[in-house]
Amino acid sequence: MQFNSFQYIFLLFITVGIYYLLPLLGQKLLLVIVSFGFYMAWNVKYSLLMATVILLTYFAAIFMIKKPQYKRLLFFGSLLSVLGLLFYFKYFNFFLDTLNQVFGANFSMLNIILPVGISFYVFQSIGYLADVYTNNEECEKSLLNYALFISFFPQLVAGPIERSKNMLTQFNTKQVFDVQNIKNGLTLVLVGLVQKVVIADRLALYVNAVFANYQQASRAALIVAVVFFAFQVYCDFNAYSLIAIGSAKTMGYTLMRNFNHPYLSRSFAEYWSRWHISLSTWFQDYIFTPFVWTNPLKKLGKFFTAPPMVLGLLLVFTVSGFWHGASWTFVVWGLLHGAFRIFEALTAKAKKKFYKKHAIRPNHPILVVVEVSIVFLLNCFTYVFFRADSMGQAMGYIQGILFGTSTNGIYSDILGVKPGEITLCFVIIGALVLLEILGEIFCKNISFDVILQQKNVVVQSVVYAALLLILVVFGMYGVSYVENPFIYFQF
Repeated sequence: MQFNSFQYIFLLFITVGIYYLLPLLGQKLLLVIVSFGFYMAWNVKYSLLMATVILLTYFAAIFMIKKPQYKRLLFFGSLLSVLGLLFYFKYFNFFLDTLNQVFGANFSMLNIILPVGISFYVFQSIGYLADVYTNNEECEKSLLNYALFISFFPQLVAGPIERSKNMLTQFNTKQVFDVQNIKNGLTLVLVGLVQKVVIADRLALYVNAVFANYQQASRAALIVAVVFFAFQVYCDFNAYSLIAIGSAKTMGYTLMRNFNHPYLSRSFAEYWSRWHISLSTWFQDYIFTPFVWTNPLKKLGKFFTAPPMVLGLLLVFTVSGFWHGASWTFVVWGLLHGAFRIFEALTAKAKKKFYKKHAIRPNHPILVVVEVSIVFLLNCFTYVFFRADSMGQAMGYIQGILFGTSTNGIYSDILGVKPGEITLCFVIIGALVLLEILGEIFCKNISFDVILQQKNVVVQSVVYAALLLILVVFGMYGVSYVENPFIYFQF
C-alpha cells in the first residue's frame, strides 16, 4: 500500500476517525492492528519477520535489566540476531554473487524477496537496544508500547528512524482530538503528495529514459538527467517523510524532521546534517561516536585523535552505502561521500587560515554560491552510482559525460519524452530552488504547516486550493494509473 495511493488516504481517514473515539489502550491497540495490516498489504508472511524482531529485541532488553550479569551477552547476541536477519534477507544473494565473481564459484541464488522497510525497523530496534544497554532507564516494560514503536505505520517502511525516548513517551499519553493537529498533518500530507506525484514522478520519466539509453544519449542529456535525479530523489524521499510526519501529526504524534533544505549546504558535513537527518544522527550516535571514543589510539595523545576520526567517517559511510542497497554501486556512492567528508575534515584548519590570510569573509554571498554549487555538483556525480543499476552502467554513464560523441540533444526522440514535459521539469526545478532559498532565508527551522497556520483563513484557503489544483492538474495520473513506488522503499 503506497502512500500516494487512494487506499492509504482512505486507511488514514478511517483510522483517525476511529482513533479519537477510543481510550488510551484502545488507541494503541488500534494502531498496532492497523500497522500490521498496513505491512501485510505487501506480504503477509513478512509481518511474522517484523513480529520476530519486535519480540527478540523486547525480551533482550527486559533481560538486560533483570540479568545485568548477562547484559553484554544479551546485547551482542540480540544485535547479531537482528543483523543476521537483515543480512539474510537483504545481502545473502549479494554475498553469493560476489563469491561467484571473485572466486569463480557457482553458488545458486536463493529466491528471497526483500521485505519492505526491513532496514528501517531493524535499525530502529538496534538503536533501542543500544539505548537500553547504555541507559537502564530506556527499557520499555509494555510489549504493546514497544510493538507500536517498531511497527507504527506512518514511519514503518521508510522512516524517519525514530528514537525510543521520543516516541514511547508519546505513546503513553492519551491523544485528544485537536483541529490544529489535523490541519497541520493534512497540510504536510498534501505537500508531500504534490512533491511525489507532481515533481518526483515527472522527473522520473526523463531520468529513467536517459539511464535506459545512456549509450545513445548526448552529454547534455546525461548531465541534465543526473541533475533531474538529484531533485527527483530529494522530492521523492522528502515527500514520503512529509506524508509520514503529517499522518502521525493527525493522530497527535510528532516525528522528527528528516530534511532541511539539504541542497543549500556549503559542505558535506552540513549536507549530512540536513539530508535524511534521522539516519545521519543514528550513524552519529550509534556508530561514529562510540567508535571514536572507544578507539585505544586516542590514549596515546592528541596526535592520534585524527586517525580514529578518519576511520570513523570511513566506517560510517561504508555502512551507509551497504545500508542503502546490496550493490557495489551503493558502496561506491557511500565511499565517495566518505572521501569528500574526510577531505573536508582534514583541510578544515587550512581552509580557515587561507580565508583569514586573504581577508575572505566566510559568509560572502559569492563564496556561499560557489561552495553550495561545488557540493551540489559533487553530489550529482555520486548520484550516478546511486541511480545506476550496475557498476558497468555507472562507468559507461560517466564515460559518456566526459567523452561522449552523441549529437542527440536533450529533447532526443530516442528518449520518448515530450519536449513540453522536459521544459516543464526545468520550470518546476527553478520554482523548487526558489522556494528552497526563500525557506532557507525566512523559515529555516520552521516547518511549512506551522507557518501556514499562522496566516489568516483566507490565505490558508488559497494555499490549500492551489495545492489541490496543482495536484489534480499536474499530477502524473492517467487512465491506467499505477502508483510509482517511493525510491527508499527498496531500502
